[in-house]
Amino acid sequence: MGLQEMDFQAEFDGAICVDAMEHICPEDWPVILARFQKALKPGGMLYITVDALEMGDYRKSYERAKAMGLPVVFGEVADELDELYAQAMALDALDERALSGERLDLTVYHYHPSMEQVRLWYDQAGFAIEEEETEEEGTGEGYVHLLARKKKE
Repeated sequence: MGLQEMDFQAEFDGAICVDAMEHICPEDWPVILARFQKALKPGGMLYITVDALEMGDYRKSYERAKAMGLPVVFGEVADELDELYAQAMALDALDERALSGERLDLTVYHYHPSMEQVRLWYDQAGFAIEEEETEEEGTGEGYVHLLARKKKE
């Protein structure tokens, strides 16, 4: 089931979403967070990893995408997908072991929102962030780990 399609009502004490939100377009972030909020019982916890804008420089990708006429917002990485996908498929045809997870990950859409934006979306969806931990580049995957509690209604 796609995250946009979740339709649970106060069924879970907690939910975990790892390595998924980076593939969600900006207009769907509020929708998905609202669906997580509805899926959780009162006081329920939500743990999400965010591949945040502060972790990388996406300006060149943004500028290339705009020059190509793509309707992107800052933080979206969509400028080289066709080329990278074709390269990955050519490698796969030669040797399926050559297509590593990291290389394959570069062939799909990514969006890296600022943490300021993420915090705003969390608040609007009815979550209070209780813990926010950053993995620095070189020591992990460069994600921000967020643990949030569903606010009382």
